[in-house]
Amino acid sequence: MSDYLSTKEIHEGLLDLLKFFDQFCQEHDMTYFLAGGTLLGAIRHKGFIPWDDDADIIMPRKDYNKLISLAQKLPDFLELKALEIDNKWEYAFTKINDTRTYIDDDYRVAQHGLFLDIFPIDSVPEKTFSQKFLVKRMKLLDVFRGAESKKKFKPEEKFIFIKKMIANYARRKGANHFARKMNQLAKSTNERQIDSSLKGVSVSTIYGVREFLPSSTFAEGVYVEFEDTKLSIPKNYKVYLESLYGDYMQLPPLEKQKGDHYKIKRHKKEK
Repeated sequence: MSDYLSTKEIHEGLLDLLKFFDQFCQEHDMTYFLAGGTLLGAIRHKGFIPWDDDADIIMPRKDYNKLISLAQKLPDFLELKALEIDNKWEYAFTKINDTRTYIDDDYRVAQHGLFLDIFPIDSVPEKTFSQKFLVKRMKLLDVFRGAESKKKFKPEEKFIFIKKMIANYARRKGANHFARKMNQLAKSTNERQIDSSLKGVSVSTIYGVREFLPSSTFAEGVYVEFEDTKLSIPKNYKVYLESLYGDYMQLPPLEKQKGDHYKIKRHKKEK
């Protein structure tokens, strides 16, 4: 019998985190929405995508900042990590980690296994050139940020020599250095573009400009069925999902129905 959590066990653990997070946000009057594959799962599967093993949340910048300020109110087994409260944090967004679990992986620096990724919704440029320039800057910073935490490279990876040089440079600077640059860029852009008609998540580089949408997309939330509970999503979720995924109700080919599959274990209880 494997010591690693199965996908079913990961989903159960993440669902508990999402339920707690929803209650916490309601108690403290904060707005949040499911995002990315978690939102896609809510609409297409009424829960998790069967092969997915993480959970993404987005929050208006105001509520995102408020969440960070409430970190000390979380229960002991949950740990909120953010640049604003951790000088060594290595991401430009926030995570809430379940400290009872951890990742056991040869290719990743150890971190807590079950977690929620939480991203701020910011104002972004309206001009296409400015949007693309912002995304390119973020992606470059994220390449260096991610390279620092790489333990070793898989044999099948391409350009390993170049990647090793980047990783060596990034280690000298530290991932935190690049994460702070990304965070500062997102905040300064938000302040400059405060009157923009577009909003989106700029600190994540996965979807690029496809995540920059009319502000109305994130203006209001609605609760929908998610596994055995209900969670908050953007009322205009169709605009969001079509921009990110196109025909989002269409299942991908079988060969693409697989997740990153973190190797997660629970800490053994002391006797």
